[in-house]
Parts: sequence; structure tokens; C-alpha cells
Amino acid sequence: MTSKVWFITGRWHFRCDPPISSHCFLIFLTLGTSSGFGRRLVLSALAHGDRVIATARSLDKVKDLPESNNLRLFRLDVTDSETAIQGVVADAVAVWGRIDVLVNNAGFGAPTILEEGGYVNVILQTMSCWKMETHDRTDMLMKHFNTNVFGLLKVTTAVLPHMRQRKSGTIVIIGSRSAWKTEIAVSIINSSNT
Repeated sequence: MTSKVWFITGRWHFRCDPPISSHCFLIFLTLGTSSGFGRRLVLSALAHGDRVIATARSLDKVKDLPESNNLRLFRLDVTDSETAIQGVVADAVAVWGRIDVLVNNAGFGAPTILEEGGYVNVILQTMSCWKMETHDRTDMLMKHFNTNVFGLLKVTTAVLPHMRQRKSGTIVIIGSRSAWKTEIAVSIINSSNT
């Protein structure tokens, strides 16, 4: 079976070879499914008849997802060790024998500019809520990179060998528009004019 995925207006379309097959469904491994886009993707995939392995840092946050033979829940924290993540991915592959689509959706943001982000209370947007935390600037930046960059890389490199073996697979990376256009306006003051 060859699958292609396109995210178009909230729906995906794919082609199965042969076109009529009882195995004509996608298997999603989706990160960050406790809220937002990840949760909606799980519900949409299930409604479409696909199989979903939904992951979250805490299974308590996804236990309210609808019961389905096409849904499995796994605990996965992208900041865990590479060995732990490889173990979860191996268990996920074992469920239905493959992963067609990896959706890297886990992450968080902190609406603060760099120089204000240290030694003060910052609001952290986690996968499930907004909360106040106090962080050293370096700790906050490390938390960002460990989750949003290195976590994504650890999960992707754990899934790639399985996709490479099948010569098929799609990796979707959900990012923030804040990476392209900042949420917080910044103005530069010319000190020579003051």
C-alpha cells in the first residue's frame, strides 16, 4: 500500500494501491493530543476510519477521548531519553505493524521577549493550559529547545527506520506562526536620539 497525505482545509486525501482494499487506512502516530490541533486530528482521523496512536505526557489528559478499536493511547514525553522514546515507538509500531504518518505536534511557547524571559514570571503555553512559572532564562530556553527541537528530532529519528524499511511514510511537523511573525511587537529605541 502506498499512502500520500495532504492537509487541505482540515481534511486529508490519500491513495491506496490497490484502490479498493480492506487495508486502505492510515495509521497515525500523533504527539500532543491532549488539546488543540492534536486532539482535533485524532477525532478527525477516527471519523475518517483511520487508526490512531495518540500520545500525551499524561494519559489522564487523553482518557476522555472516545473509545474505539481504532485508537490506542500511549504516554510519551518528548523530553524523555532516546531509549525511552525508541521503546514507545517500537510499541506503537507493534500495534498495527506500521506507522504511516508521524505528526510532531508536541510543544509549547512562552510569550516573552528574550531579555524579559529570565528571572521573572513568564506564562508558558503547554499542551493543555496556560500557567505561570518562574524560570532562569537559560532554563527556559533549554526547556524550549528540549521540547520543541530536540524532542521533535528524537521522535522523528525513532520513527524513520520503520518508515525507511517500508519505503513509505509521511512526517508532519506542526510549528508556530510565531517563528515567522512575532506575537509581541518589539521596537528599537535609537539611543543617539535620546
